[in-house]
Amino acid sequence: MWLPPDTNRTETWSNFKKQLNDWGTLEWVIEEPSKETNFLDLTLSQQNSRIYTRTYQKEMNLYLYIPAYSAHPPSCLKGIISGEMFCYWLQKSTKDFEAILSKFIQRLTERGHQLENLVPLFNQAAMNLSTKIAIPSLPNTTTQNNNNTLYLHWKYNPKGIQQNTIHRLYNELLKPHLNFTKMVIAMSRPTNLKDLLVRAALPP
Repeated sequence: MWLPPDTNRTETWSNFKKQLNDWGTLEWVIEEPSKETNFLDLTLSQQNSRIYTRTYQKEMNLYLYIPAYSAHPPSCLKGIISGEMFCYWLQKSTKDFEAILSKFIQRLTERGHQLENLVPLFNQAAMNLSTKIAIPSLPNTTTQNNNNTLYLHWKYNPKGIQQNTIHRLYNELLKPHLNFTKMVIAMSRPTNLKDLLVRAALPP
Protein backbone atom coordinates (compact mmCIF):
# COMPACT_ATOMS: atom_id res chain seq x y z
CA MET A 1 0.00 0.00 0.00
CA TRP A 2 1.19 3.47 -0.86
CA LEU A 3 0.63 6.17 1.74
CA PRO A 4 1.45 9.39 -0.09
CA PRO A 5 3.19 12.26 1.73
CA ASP A 6 1.50 15.59 2.23
CA THR A 7 3.82 17.30 -0.29
CA ASN A 8 5.74 16.30 -3.44
CA ARG A 9 3.53 13.25 -4.08
CA THR A 10 4.42 12.91 -7.75
CA GLU A 11 8.15 13.37 -7.16
CA THR A 12 8.19 10.94 -4.25
CA TRP A 13 6.39 8.28 -6.31
CA SER A 14 8.81 8.74 -9.22
CA ASN A 15 11.81 8.41 -6.89
CA PHE A 16 10.33 5.24 -5.40
CA LYS A 17 9.94 3.64 -8.84
CA LYS A 18 13.49 4.64 -9.78
CA GLN A 19 14.92 3.10 -6.62
CA LEU A 20 13.09 -0.16 -7.34
CA ASN A 21 14.65 -0.44 -10.79
CA ASP A 22 18.09 0.64 -9.54
CA TRP A 23 18.18 -2.41 -7.26
CA GLY A 24 19.18 -5.74 -8.78
CA THR A 25 18.91 -6.74 -12.43
CA LEU A 26 15.12 -7.07 -12.73
CA GLU A 27 12.99 -4.33 -14.21
CA TRP A 28 9.75 -3.90 -12.34
CA VAL A 29 6.39 -3.46 -14.07
CA ILE A 30 4.70 -0.92 -11.82
CA GLU A 31 1.05 0.07 -11.83
CA GLU A 32 0.19 3.64 -11.04
CA PRO A 33 -1.52 4.28 -7.68
CA SER A 34 -5.15 3.21 -7.76
CA LYS A 35 -7.95 2.28 -5.39
CA GLU A 36 -8.30 -1.10 -7.14
CA THR A 37 -5.82 -3.78 -8.15
CA ASN A 38 -5.62 -7.48 -8.98
CA PHE A 39 -3.54 -9.73 -6.75
CA LEU A 40 -3.42 -13.49 -7.39
CA ASP A 41 -7.07 -14.59 -7.67
CA LEU A 42 -8.51 -11.46 -6.06
CA THR A 43 -9.52 -7.99 -7.14
CA LEU A 44 -8.96 -5.68 -4.16
CA SER A 45 -10.73 -2.35 -4.00
CA GLN A 46 -10.83 0.43 -1.41
CA GLN A 47 -14.24 1.92 -0.68
CA ASN A 48 -15.02 4.20 2.26
CA SER A 49 -11.86 3.24 4.17
CA ARG A 50 -12.61 -0.49 3.77
CA ILE A 51 -11.07 -3.11 1.50
CA TYR A 52 -13.46 -5.26 -0.54
CA THR A 53 -12.62 -8.39 -2.51
CA ARG A 54 -14.04 -10.24 -5.46
CA THR A 55 -12.78 -13.18 -7.46
CA TYR A 56 -10.38 -12.32 -10.27
CA GLN A 57 -10.06 -14.64 -13.27
CA LYS A 58 -7.66 -14.01 -16.14
CA GLU A 59 -9.13 -13.47 -19.60
CA MET A 60 -6.88 -16.23 -21.02
CA ASN A 61 -8.03 -18.80 -18.44
CA LEU A 62 -9.17 -21.95 -20.30
CA TYR A 63 -11.07 -23.41 -17.30
CA LEU A 64 -9.89 -26.95 -18.00
CA TYR A 65 -11.87 -28.64 -15.27
CA ILE A 66 -12.04 -32.44 -15.10
CA PRO A 67 -14.03 -33.58 -18.16
CA ALA A 68 -17.15 -35.66 -17.72
CA TYR A 69 -15.60 -38.87 -19.02
CA SER A 70 -12.36 -38.70 -17.06
CA ALA A 71 -11.28 -41.69 -14.96
CA HIS A 72 -10.95 -39.49 -11.85
CA PRO A 73 -12.86 -40.73 -8.79
CA PRO A 74 -16.22 -38.92 -8.33
CA SER A 75 -14.86 -37.36 -5.14
CA CYS A 76 -12.49 -35.20 -7.24
CA LEU A 77 -15.38 -33.38 -8.94
CA LYS A 78 -17.15 -33.02 -5.60
CA GLY A 79 -14.00 -31.47 -4.12
CA ILE A 80 -13.63 -29.02 -7.01
CA ILE A 81 -17.22 -27.85 -6.70
CA SER A 82 -17.06 -27.51 -2.90
CA GLY A 83 -13.71 -25.73 -2.99
CA GLU A 84 -14.66 -23.26 -5.71
CA MET A 85 -18.00 -22.48 -4.09
CA PHE A 86 -16.36 -21.83 -0.72
CA CYS A 87 -13.74 -19.51 -2.24
CA TYR A 88 -16.35 -17.61 -4.24
CA TRP A 89 -18.45 -17.08 -1.11
CA LEU A 90 -15.52 -15.76 0.91
CA GLN A 91 -14.30 -13.47 -1.85
CA LYS A 92 -17.46 -11.89 -3.16
CA SER A 93 -20.72 -10.16 -2.33
CA THR A 94 -23.96 -12.13 -2.61
CA LYS A 95 -24.76 -10.65 -6.02
CA ASP A 96 -21.27 -11.34 -7.39
CA PHE A 97 -21.39 -14.84 -5.88
CA GLU A 98 -24.51 -15.75 -7.85
CA ALA A 99 -23.03 -14.39 -11.09
CA ILE A 100 -19.72 -16.25 -10.88
CA LEU A 101 -21.41 -19.45 -9.70
CA SER A 102 -23.56 -19.40 -12.83
CA LYS A 103 -20.42 -19.03 -14.95
CA PHE A 104 -18.81 -21.92 -13.06
CA ILE A 105 -21.77 -24.20 -13.81
CA GLN A 106 -21.71 -23.17 -17.47
CA ARG A 107 -17.98 -23.94 -17.72
CA LEU A 108 -18.53 -27.41 -16.25
CA THR A 109 -21.27 -28.14 -18.79
CA GLU A 110 -18.90 -27.02 -21.54
CA ARG A 111 -16.51 -29.72 -20.29
CA GLY A 112 -19.22 -32.32 -20.94
CA HIS A 113 -20.97 -32.53 -17.56
CA GLN A 114 -24.75 -32.87 -17.59
CA LEU A 115 -26.70 -30.32 -15.58
CA GLU A 116 -28.88 -32.99 -13.95
CA ASN A 117 -25.72 -34.67 -12.62
CA LEU A 118 -24.27 -31.39 -11.35
CA VAL A 119 -27.35 -30.21 -9.43
CA PRO A 120 -27.06 -32.78 -6.58
CA LEU A 121 -23.34 -32.00 -6.19
CA PHE A 122 -24.00 -28.26 -5.97
CA ASN A 123 -26.85 -28.82 -3.52
CA GLN A 124 -24.58 -30.88 -1.28
CA ALA A 125 -21.80 -28.29 -1.54
CA ALA A 126 -24.30 -25.55 -0.63
CA MET A 127 -25.39 -27.51 2.45
CA ASN A 128 -21.76 -27.95 3.51
CA LEU A 129 -21.13 -24.23 2.96
CA SER A 130 -24.22 -23.33 4.98
CA THR A 131 -22.95 -25.46 7.86
CA LYS A 132 -19.53 -23.79 7.78
CA ILE A 133 -21.10 -20.33 7.80
CA ALA A 134 -23.59 -21.12 10.57
CA ILE A 135 -21.02 -22.85 12.81
CA PRO A 136 -17.65 -21.38 11.77
CA SER A 137 -15.74 -22.38 14.90
CA LEU A 138 -17.52 -25.47 16.18
CA PRO A 139 -14.97 -27.58 18.07
CA ASN A 140 -14.63 -31.22 17.20
CA THR A 141 -15.92 -32.92 20.34
CA THR A 142 -15.97 -36.44 18.89
CA THR A 143 -12.88 -38.56 19.18
CA GLN A 144 -12.44 -41.25 16.58
CA ASN A 145 -10.44 -44.36 17.22
CA ASN A 146 -8.66 -44.80 13.90
CA ASN A 147 -6.88 -47.89 15.23
CA ASN A 148 -10.15 -49.80 14.88
CA THR A 149 -10.79 -48.72 11.27
CA LEU A 150 -9.98 -50.85 8.23
CA TYR A 151 -8.50 -48.74 5.43
CA LEU A 152 -8.59 -50.03 1.86
CA HIS A 153 -6.63 -48.18 -0.81
CA TRP A 154 -8.36 -48.73 -4.13
CA LYS A 155 -7.44 -47.35 -7.56
CA TYR A 156 -10.53 -45.94 -9.23
CA ASN A 157 -11.68 -47.37 -12.54
CA PRO A 158 -15.01 -46.16 -13.99
CA LYS A 159 -15.54 -49.63 -15.54
CA GLY A 160 -14.22 -51.60 -12.57
CA ILE A 161 -15.71 -52.57 -9.24
CA GLN A 162 -17.32 -49.56 -7.58
CA GLN A 163 -17.10 -48.29 -4.04
CA ASN A 164 -20.67 -49.20 -3.06
CA THR A 165 -20.11 -52.77 -4.29
CA ILE A 166 -16.97 -53.09 -2.15
CA HIS A 167 -18.87 -51.82 0.89
CA ARG A 168 -21.71 -54.29 0.26
CA LEU A 169 -19.34 -57.26 -0.11
CA TYR A 170 -17.45 -56.24 3.02
CA ASN A 171 -20.64 -55.95 5.07
CA GLU A 172 -21.98 -59.29 3.82
CA LEU A 173 -18.84 -61.43 3.83
CA LEU A 174 -16.10 -59.96 6.03
CA LYS A 175 -17.58 -57.67 8.66
CA PRO A 176 -19.12 -60.46 10.78
CA HIS A 177 -15.70 -62.12 11.07
CA LEU A 178 -13.56 -59.02 11.75
CA ASN A 179 -13.24 -56.74 14.76
CA PHE A 180 -13.08 -53.44 12.86
CA THR A 181 -15.64 -50.77 13.72
CA LYS A 182 -15.84 -49.54 10.15
CA MET A 183 -14.12 -49.65 6.76
CA VAL A 184 -12.89 -46.61 4.83
CA ILE A 185 -12.08 -46.84 1.13
CA ALA A 186 -9.42 -44.38 -0.06
CA MET A 187 -9.95 -43.98 -3.80
CA SER A 188 -7.09 -42.73 -5.98
CA ARG A 189 -6.99 -41.97 -9.66
CA PRO A 190 -5.06 -44.21 -12.05
CA THR A 191 -1.82 -43.15 -13.71
CA ASN A 192 -2.43 -40.73 -16.58
CA LEU A 193 -0.35 -39.35 -19.45
CA LYS A 194 0.82 -36.37 -17.41
CA ASP A 195 2.29 -38.69 -14.78
CA LEU A 196 4.23 -40.51 -17.50
CA LEU A 197 5.36 -37.52 -19.56
CA VAL A 198 5.88 -34.80 -16.93
CA ARG A 199 7.63 -36.28 -13.94
CA ALA A 200 8.02 -34.20 -10.80
CA ALA A 201 11.40 -35.80 -10.12
CA LEU A 202 13.93 -37.41 -12.42
CA PRO A 203 14.87 -41.03 -11.71
CA PRO A 204 18.37 -41.52 -10.29
